[in-house]
Amino acid sequence: MLLLFILLFSLCFPQEVIRLDPVKAYELAFKNNLQLKALRYSLESISYELEESKNYFLPKILVGTGLIWDSKKDEWDKTFGLSLYSVFYEVGKTSALIESNELRLKARQEALKELENQIKLRILELFASILYLERMAQAKREEMAVAFVRFDRERVKKELGLSTDLKVLSLEEVYRKRSAELAKIQEEYNRKLLELKKLCGIDMHATVEIAHMEPKNLPDTLDAKAFLSRLDNNPMLRIKDYEIRELESRLRAIDNLFKPIVNLRGELGTTIRSGFPATKSYPQNGARIGIELFIPIFDASVLYKKMSISSRMKELQTQREDLRKALELKILSSEYEYESLIKELIHAQVKDKLKEEELNYSRSTYELELAFDLGYAMSEKSQAQAQLLKTKLDILLFLARLRNLVGLDPFGVLEESHALD
Repeated sequence: MLLLFILLFSLCFPQEVIRLDPVKAYELAFKNNLQLKALRYSLESISYELEESKNYFLPKILVGTGLIWDSKKDEWDKTFGLSLYSVFYEVGKTSALIESNELRLKARQEALKELENQIKLRILELFASILYLERMAQAKREEMAVAFVRFDRERVKKELGLSTDLKVLSLEEVYRKRSAELAKIQEEYNRKLLELKKLCGIDMHATVEIAHMEPKNLPDTLDAKAFLSRLDNNPMLRIKDYEIRELESRLRAIDNLFKPIVNLRGELGTTIRSGFPATKSYPQNGARIGIELFIPIFDASVLYKKMSISSRMKELQTQREDLRKALELKILSSEYEYESLIKELIHAQVKDKLKEEELNYSRSTYELELAFDLGYAMSEKSQAQAQLLKTKLDILLFLARLRNLVGLDPFGVLEESHALD
């Protein structure tokens, strides 16, 4: 009675079904994915550093006290007061620091774009896997149903003395094998579905309905040169470019280390001069305000800093060159890979038509004794449809990854046009 009440109660409040297409899945991932959140916080941090470098002139205020021995007076001077100083300008360094932070921010923005595209690619991969496994599960159910009926009938015949244990066990083995294959497909399907829920930040117990997805208007051939012309838009290459330029700006700042620094300073009370550089170390009375000009004349660490940054620049330039060559190789070989995928698609289409004809023939010649042949024909037709879908989805994923290589939105493959825009 209690179970009946629980069942009726659950029927009164049905669980909401979440209908997902790739775009909806990405919208949820954009809001909930922890990797994206972490990178956005990193961007926020660098933005504040950039604002700090632009506001270099903001004053620093200190309050201090101390004891200083005065040998002329033969006594201790007790000092206390307020000190304020502000950097007016550091010739050749202020602009370099601002530029450095701007380039760091741009590099992180490219990293965010790359992560967003990687998440889009993963969403497409999960959708493709789920849709294919869904179709394969249907085919395996049909195959398992036929195997079970054959096994069950043979078992009945054995009870009537018309069969043997060998025949029964051989048919049971086929049925159990099909059952295990179906369980494996269902396990993989559920695992992919859970991964998609995690990626999108959806409750693991929520009911999800996956929208169908297929590429449209696939081109017969692929123009690798068109993709190659856009290669420098690759996010990883652009990140390397920004990192190299950021090091160049740091080098310029070091080269300008011996340029003048202009400060505004104000003091009140009997203060000890603080801040950099400290030009006096004895007490002064009253209020003071003025402009200071400093010119550094020696810093032994400059040479080592320049050598370190120069070596790091060469490292990044080498990495960029190696990365670009690897990407060029992928794009130039994509024509041949795409041609192979198109031939697989044509084969899958022909096989699907063949299984359709075989199924129609089985239906037209249907007899009770040949029911198993009809069942197998239906199962083979379903498997051919699943393979055709998988081939189409493989092409869709191939084009999506290729678009990502040249900095384009992977979701562009879902549109009817495959123009590189």
